[in-house]
Amino acid sequence: ASGARLGIEVQSYSPDPWKDYVNGKLRHGVEFLKSRTELVVMFLDGADTLLLKPEVEILSRRGDGVLISAEKTCWPDSERADEFPEADGPRFLNSGGYIGVREELIAMMEIVLSMATGGDDQRAWTAAYLAGEVPGLRIDHGRRIFHSMGDGEPVGDSCTSHWNGRVPGRDEWWRAYCSA
Repeated sequence: ASGARLGIEVQSYSPDPWKDYVNGKLRHGVEFLKSRTELVVMFLDGADTLLLKPEVEILSRRGDGVLISAEKTCWPDSERADEFPEADGPRFLNSGGYIGVREELIAMMEIVLSMATGGDDQRAWTAAYLAGEVPGLRIDHGRRIFHSMGDGEPVGDSCTSHWNGRVPGRDEWWRAYCSA
């Protein structure tokens, strides 16, 4: 609904219920991307993310490489927190949103898939990032595009709002956003 409000066509790429996030988001995602022709694509968790700005604004903020969402907690591997560099803003990656050139994303997602040790895609992205296996991956510390509502801070000027971890308040926020 938020995509329609902004004139952004949203595509769903996993018709079957997911067994886990690695298969649902990554494996099915790679298959989906290989069938597409768009130059730049953005992945968002569909059930708990709202688009807040139009496509032209999102694309103007993207920059080079692949940009992935940030959050303030190092989930699901808090013991790896010290491995992340300090940052001006949330320093840990969140796999609820990422954007980049389609071919570059396919290559990165295949690397991340090869490093997956279970069903959690965020754990796999973290492992690949910290191992230096995805050097073009940048974390959106400044929340230029992605905002994680689990951080408990207002959205500000971000292009998306992600209620990661089933953070309450999405429906209330959506009603307020729609009436603005």
